[in-house]
Amino acid sequence: MRVSKIARHYAMTWLPVDLLLVLLDWTLNALLLLSDDGIADFGSGVFLEKVHYLRLLRLLRLLKATSIISVLSDRIQSETMRILVRVLKLLVFIMLINHLIACSWYAVGINDLEREDTWVKANDLKGKGKVYAYTTALHWSITQFTPASMEVVPMKELERSFTIVVIVSAMVIFSSFISTITNAMTQLRNLNSERSAELVKLRCFFSDHIRFLLRWLRAFRAAFTSQTNWQAPECTVKMSAFWNYCR
Repeated sequence: MRVSKIARHYAMTWLPVDLLLVLLDWTLNALLLLSDDGIADFGSGVFLEKVHYLRLLRLLRLLKATSIISVLSDRIQSETMRILVRVLKLLVFIMLINHLIACSWYAVGINDLEREDTWVKANDLKGKGKVYAYTTALHWSITQFTPASMEVVPMKELERSFTIVVIVSAMVIFSSFISTITNAMTQLRNLNSERSAELVKLRCFFSDHIRFLLRWLRAFRAAFTSQTNWQAPECTVKMSAFWNYCR
């Protein structure tokens, strides 16, 4: 492709999105610098915490990965590998959704720091480190997709409402995920059964071929040993025709 066509295609597709995300990053960094230098006062910092949520818009760039993955999948020759890649894509997609839900769940928990009835304060996550807080939120998110339970429960109205929305969404997403995984496993099983059937046919062919070859050798050895007027037996004619067919 020509450079001009590539540039025109990029300008009509992802250029506005990339420009918006770059301007957003620059604006956020400028606000942080102004706040650190004391040039601008944004109150108690709650405003900056809210603005940080806009960084989630950078996840729009993940949409580019779908087309790249599709191109790479088309280059895979093995049907088994294609099915496995499809299953892997679904697993990554589910984990990405759970990551976003976990981050949102934690954000809901720290939304109102003045209240004591939040799931973050109820489980004392502030004093246990960021890694423990993230893994706890991720664990909670995964349990909403599966029939499992854990010690984290919603404590206030906003958390309860968020939980209801997540559960209803998880019912649709996870059922579709299970259906797709089942279909992929069925295709893989059918593919393996077809290969097994072909291997059985191949074994039978070689088994019959070996018996036919041994019969031909025995007839040839018997005729050669008798030293009589030997004529090619019927199996020899069949053997010659067989080898001519296999060439």
